[in-house]
Amino acid sequence: MLGDVTSIVNKCVTCHMAKSTFKAGSYTPFARPVREKPWEDVSMDFIVALPRTQRGKDAIMVVVDRFSKMAHFIPCHKTDDAVNVADLYYREVLRLHVPLPKNELLHKDAEAKLKSMMKLHDQVKTRIEHVNEVYKRKANKNRRAKVFKEGDLVWLHLRKERFPGKRKNKLMPRAEGPYKVIQRINDNAYKIEFGDYGVHATFNVGDLSPYIDDDGLLELRTIPSQEGGDDPNVDHENLILNPDKLIELTRTQGSQMYTVGVGVLVNGGQA
Repeated sequence: MLGDVTSIVNKCVTCHMAKSTFKAGSYTPFARPVREKPWEDVSMDFIVALPRTQRGKDAIMVVVDRFSKMAHFIPCHKTDDAVNVADLYYREVLRLHVPLPKNELLHKDAEAKLKSMMKLHDQVKTRIEHVNEVYKRKANKNRRAKVFKEGDLVWLHLRKERFPGKRKNKLMPRAEGPYKVIQRINDNAYKIEFGDYGVHATFNVGDLSPYIDDDGLLELRTIPSQEGGDDPNVDHENLILNPDKLIELTRTQGSQMYTVGVGVLVNGGQA
């Protein structure tokens, strides 16, 4: 019975529009591969609108190494262009972390130190990959992977922060659809055939749920009720005394059969 209820609810248009929620997809670790050594892959950002210092600096350039998590905080001007930023990066970061040449002869102590550092880098890389895998298993423990193909129909969950005009009050629909999937970006992002609502047509998989055709549900709705006064005559007394003769009964016929059955039992099995 629970399966039948779940199947009907999954096909119900009203249920989807009124009870839609965000359901996170499977966790996917950062797609960028773990580097072999520090300062091969960095991220850069700026902190601006700060009080001006005595030297006229009013911003900070932040450079973070994605391998070691080491960071440089470099004072700069908010109006610095690409040339000035490149000069800052060369003077404050690149000159401190230029990799040692591999083909030149090195001192024995320096060579031993280099080998030790490379060994340490390998250990750190292995540790990062292991931690990512453990976290992935824990994060996906109670999640179900949702995969859609191009051409599939899906429901779209309307988040308040993305569709404020469509979620002004709690009585408004929480979902729209169905929409066709036109492109799979990755496991957690899909592009759908979306109307012009002023937002991008790419959505997180948590905002999408599969659309199930409700032909079967529509058929159930179109079957008329068999309750009423047009039921055929049924020999209730004979049916009670001979229960092996099974027939299909409506609720009205069942009620009549119950009344006759009580009378039969009172009379000691005499019809």
